[in-house]
Amino acid sequence: MSTSSAPILVPVDFSPSTEHTLEHAIMLASTYQTGIVLMHAIETHFSGFNLADLALHSDSRENAIYQLVETRLKKRAEELNKKGIVAEYRIDYGAVHKTIANTAEEIGAAFIVVGAHGQSGFEEFLIGSNSFRLCATAPCPVITVPKNEDLYTHSYATIVMPIDTSFYTRQKVRLTADLAEKFAAHVHVFGVSVEDDAESMHHVRIITKQVGEYLSNRGIAHTLNEAFGNNITDATMVYAKAVNADLISIMTEQEPSIRSLIMGEFAQQMINRAPIPVLSLRPHEMSNTAEFSM
Repeated sequence: MSTSSAPILVPVDFSPSTEHTLEHAIMLASTYQTGIVLMHAIETHFSGFNLADLALHSDSRENAIYQLVETRLKKRAEELNKKGIVAEYRIDYGAVHKTIANTAEEIGAAFIVVGAHGQSGFEEFLIGSNSFRLCATAPCPVITVPKNEDLYTHSYATIVMPIDTSFYTRQKVRLTADLAEKFAAHVHVFGVSVEDDAESMHHVRIITKQVGEYLSNRGIAHTLNEAFGNNITDATMVYAKAVNADLISIMTEQEPSIRSLIMGEFAQQMINRAPIPVLSLRPHEMSNTAEFSM
C-alpha cells in the first residue's frame, strides 16, 4: 500500500448494501488518512487447493467467476482513485470469514469494514453466527454496517460504549477513545449488567467511573449512564437510539464464566441486530487488568 498507515479492508459482495458499507470505509480512511483494500472472497472448501491458479489458467466456470469479480473490483478501485482515495483490490479464496481475517492479517489492516447483512455472495456466510465469527477471529477491529440507508455516514460523532463486569471489558476503551479523538466524538459510557444485585452494580459503577476518569484525562467529552437487570442488547440499543448514536463499541467475548455466556450472546446479538454500525474488538491477555489497552 502506498499509504502512510495501515489500510482499511473492505470485503465486498456487490450486493445493494455494498456501496453503503463502502461509504463508511471511505469516511474512516479519510479520517485516518490511509487507503482502502477492496476484497472479494470466493468460497472454497478445499484445504490447500489453489483455485486462483485454476481460475487464471483454464476456461472453467471458476475462470468466468474470477474475471467477472476482477472486472468489477478493478472498476470500483479506479473510480475511488480518481476521487483521490487510495484504493487497491484483491481476490482471495477459502471459507469466507477465515479468508477475510487472514487477508486482514496479511496486509496489516487497521480496520475491517463489512456489511452485517449481505444480499448476495456473503449472505450465506455473514449472517447469524458467521458474522460474529468474523468479528471473533479478526486480527484487527471490525466495524459491521447494517443495511440502513438512513444512517449518517459523515462522522462517528456519538459513540456508545457498554461497560460490564467482565475481565476484558476495559480493553476497548483505548481504541474507542482514539476513535473519539479522530472524530471529535462524544462517548456515552454505559454501565450494564444482566444482574441487579448490589455487588454487580457496585462493580459496574467502579469500572464506569474509572473509564470516565480516563476519558477526562484525555480531554474526551463523555457521559456516564447505567442500566441493570435487563437484556443487555435491548438496553444498549434503546440507549443508543435515545442519544442518537452513530456507533456502538463492544468486545467480542468475555471471561470464561456463567456471565460470559450471557455476554457472548450479547456480542453476537448486537452485531446482528444493531440498527447502527458496531465496532467489535477481540480481547487479548494483559498483565495489568486495570490498564486501558487495545
